Amino acid sequence: MDVEPVTGRDLDPSTAFVKREPDGEYYLNHAATALLMGVDPSVLMQYYRDAGAGQAIYALPDTLRQAGIRRSKEFAAMTDSAEPDMGDALIYYARQDGVELVFEDMTGERITLCAKPFWRRDGGDARI
Repeated sequence: MDVEPVTGRDLDPSTAFVKREPDGEYYLNHAATALLMGVDPSVLMQYYRDAGAGQAIYALPDTLRQAGIRRSKEFAAMTDSAEPDMGDALIYYARQDGVELVFEDMTGERITLCAKPFWRRDGGDARI
């Protein structure tokens, strides 16, 4: 029986999701990718929709690539590291941006690395 791999589709789409695949590679959903790039996830989703099927969607436009490079340099300078850790950067920016961050290991166990904030920045309840 073929089983479709879990990709975080059962989570809130605004949740940043990172999964370690059995081959050791990492899968990041659009919300996690947006955290690393410092852009709103809707910008990435619009790019994916515009790129269409069969296009090289991973060949990002210069503006998105430059945003990711800027964010990486910003985190590297802040941590005084030539090669900043992607996991540390995701946790830092998830906290800063108020985004829930979930990691799933190769066995399927999930760990919440950054919980969804209880209060919104404007003082309202984030659960509504």
